[in-house]
Amino acid sequence: AGSTHRGEEEIIFTVFAKLVRTFANLFLIVAPRDVERGAKLAAMAAQHGLSAFRRSQGGAGEGSVLILDTLGELASVYALCDVAFIGGSLVPQRGHNPLEPAVYGKPVFFGPYMEDFAEISRDLLALDGARQVHDADDLCAGISLLLTDPAERERVGRQAKGLIDSRRGVTEAHIALIRKVLAREGRE
Repeated sequence: AGSTHRGEEEIIFTVFAKLVRTFANLFLIVAPRDVERGAKLAAMAAQHGLSAFRRSQGGAGEGSVLILDTLGELASVYALCDVAFIGGSLVPQRGHNPLEPAVYGKPVFFGPYMEDFAEISRDLLALDGARQVHDADDLCAGISLLLTDPAERERVGRQAKGLIDSRRGVTEAHIALIRKVLAREGRE
């Protein structure tokens, strides 16, 4: 769960506590948008009967929840996950970048508040590379389905990565077009 905000972590821990009853070897990584909230999130996890440790405390810890309360590691952590949740989307915070997990071919979950990434979110949904959820029940059901069906999880992840692949070279194409227009106008 990347770039999570206040109000979302409660939902995430509730969902994880339910899922871990069925999928015993699950591991959750929560990367709060505000890393200073690490201790509070570890305590919140404990309130849900979950054992959490904080990355800022160094090394590997004991537990099924890692609070990634450090900077600069989230993008690479997405490579390790089976599914990804995009924070700032179940609460009105305008969402965060769903392409970060998509680049690794991971199925993406996000809530209804994805205004800052509206076009990308629509494209991921249209390609079936993402799932939009509205509450804890939606999120739990969606993740459960993909954990139960590895072939479907891989298919959805491929669809997410397909969006990335389909847009490779777009920047270069735009630069070439701009140069062509500038050359025509004698400004290059």
